[in-house]
Amino acid sequence: MENKFILLFIALIILIIWLTHRVGRETDDNHKVKSAQSWRKEAVGNMRINDYEDIFDYWQAKNLRSMEDSGSAQDVHKDDLPFLKAIMAEEIGVQLSFDFNGRIPSPWDGNLKSAKIVICYANPLSDVDDATNKAKMLKQLSGSAFLPTDIRAWNDWYEEKKFGRLGEFENSDKISVFNICPYASEQMSDVNWRTASCLPSVWWAQKHLREVLIPMALDKEIFLVIARAHKYWGIPSWDNIDLFKEGNLRIQTNRGGFIQEDIARDFMTWEDSDYGSDYKS
Repeated sequence: MENKFILLFIALIILIIWLTHRVGRETDDNHKVKSAQSWRKEAVGNMRINDYEDIFDYWQAKNLRSMEDSGSAQDVHKDDLPFLKAIMAEEIGVQLSFDFNGRIPSPWDGNLKSAKIVICYANPLSDVDDATNKAKMLKQLSGSAFLPTDIRAWNDWYEEKKFGRLGEFENSDKISVFNICPYASEQMSDVNWRTASCLPSVWWAQKHLREVLIPMALDKEIFLVIARAHKYWGIPSWDNIDLFKEGNLRIQTNRGGFIQEDIARDFMTWEDSDYGSDYKS
């Protein structure tokens, strides 16, 4: 009889532990759902991107926030924050591989406001040295800074993309890199792209491309190259269509995104012409 009481007592203890674990898990799940719902509600309120004068107004340093709830870092735009938090509160959030961790966003490199040539890419590449270059990266948000070739890893990337074919690019104010997604990663996974497509910062990049840069390129006021992420920019991969070669809009589809020799020649010819020499002179 005594053994039966002992077994019953053990079974009761196991039941209590199981019930406690189950209730705790359900509480955590409910909190997680509520958190995601709260972030989604805030995200909907941030869909009015026309509250800003232009993309440079949008990317003022005062609009940066921290991905950490109580952090002081400046690694995300305040309008993107609820969208990203909502994704991270879901199961798919663990697959998101953007490098926040205090890294300043990079919507562009260089003098986007008045560069002679703008080259459109996907997103910045993560590098361990970014943490030591925050002041230089913040300066880039002005839209009028020189191309930051003094950041070693970034200069290596410019060389890899064969910017030298465009002429001297060290600390250049005539070349600008424009990223559709401002957040760095080692690679853009499918989850990263699906998340980025929902971000107000990406909408602003697309808006600036369509409403400002493309009209200027077609009027030969600047030279514009879509080098990567064509479908996310909303641009077809039509490098053989004559329409895109009548003005200064070029679409290249090589795998590495490096500057093609024919496009570099077209740019240099335009730069030496009356159009190019008069622009922003």
